Amino acid sequence: MTAIITAVVVVAVLLVLVVLLLLSRYRVPGAEEAFIVTGTGKGHQGKVYRGTGTFVLPVVQRATRVQLSSIKADLDTSTPANDGIELKVRGVAVVKVGDTPEDILKAGPRFGDDLNRVKTLVTEQLSGELRSIVGTMTAKSILVDRQQLVDQVAQSIKEILANQGLLLDSFSINDVQDSDGQYFSDLAAKERSDQAAIAAQSRAEAHRVAEQSRIANEQAIIEQQRELDIQREAARQATDRAAAEARRRASARRGRTTPYPGGEGQRGRRAERASARHSARRRGPSSRRGRSVRGPAARRGAQGRDHRRGRGQGRGHPHHR
Repeated sequence: MTAIITAVVVVAVLLVLVVLLLLSRYRVPGAEEAFIVTGTGKGHQGKVYRGTGTFVLPVVQRATRVQLSSIKADLDTSTPANDGIELKVRGVAVVKVGDTPEDILKAGPRFGDDLNRVKTLVTEQLSGELRSIVGTMTAKSILVDRQQLVDQVAQSIKEILANQGLLLDSFSINDVQDSDGQYFSDLAAKERSDQAAIAAQSRAEAHRVAEQSRIANEQAIIEQQRELDIQREAARQATDRAAAEARRRASARRGRTTPYPGGEGQRGRRAERASARHSARRRGPSSRRGRSVRGPAARRGAQGRDHRRGRGQGRGHPHHR
């Protein structure tokens, strides 16, 4: 009986040990980690586990932890530009292991969970690419367009890092200085002077354009005023002509209706004149000759008779009664 109890206890202990051993071989990666499990049943390169756990069999399997956290690498290098000016360049790069299984399989065997190795590698490779690209640009072009340098370095280093399973999150250049500090100072002063000259020229051009606009507006106003005066004068002349025509017509109407002292109008007077001329023509030349041979005494006698005849007629006229 004692032997049976002993055997049961031994078996239980062995089972507990096996369970504890299995539990100890269960690996779960952290939030910023991944596991690469290699060995039996995991293929040639191994299998990546991220966010899920797995059992790692002892002896026949191995788990490699890979850090996925971002790493900041500071750059501080000196290199000559294309025009021979020695430049000091300082920048910052942020890199990390890629999120895809392929990137993790590339970076895991090289770096594992040692972030310092990643930082050292990135600093060396970025410094080399930075020196290489600065050597193709002039100091002035770097000062004027620093973003061009950043874009070229980032584009070049991305391909190099991708081959090692690394991803460039960001890259920036914080400062660029020449070795003695004089070249950039003189260049900046000249640039400010040029900008001031351009600004002054722009202001002068703006003033000229404004003055031309003012003159054009004044000329337009004068032209409008001239056209208005012409229209007013034409309207005045038309009014005067209309008034003169109205006066002329009114005068013509008064002339046709005004009577003469003999009690007849203008038409009657014209008719009397025409009748007198017709009578003279009917009397002929003899009567005219007879009148022409009268002497002064005869003419005075005729005038006296005419005067007495007129006085006699006057007494009988209504106006003399």
